[in-house]
Amino acid sequence: MTDRTTKILLGSIALGLWANLFVPLIRPTAALAQYENDYILKSIDARLAGISVNIERLLRGISERNYFLKSMDGRLATIDGNIDQLQRGTCSNGKLCLEVVSPNR
Repeated sequence: MTDRTTKILLGSIALGLWANLFVPLIRPTAALAQYENDYILKSIDARLAGISVNIERLLRGISERNYFLKSMDGRLATIDGNIDQLQRGTCSNGKLCLEVVSPNR
């Protein structure tokens, strides 16, 4: 009787150890899954924030470039007007103005 009881107890212990081994494979822990989801979401959020900063820098650079180009356009227009005045002889400094010679002379 004791031999039979010992075998039953040892068999139940072995069965319990095998059950403890397979339970985590069947049912994953919820805390680990939640942690992984939080990590993934935080990673995505950080990448989106980086993209947002890059877009803001790009837009700021475009507006600075547009400001620079507009100021260059204004300066070129002023230079063009001054050159026209020099060629027509209507500038404020007579020594710099070119005399317009008519082709009939």
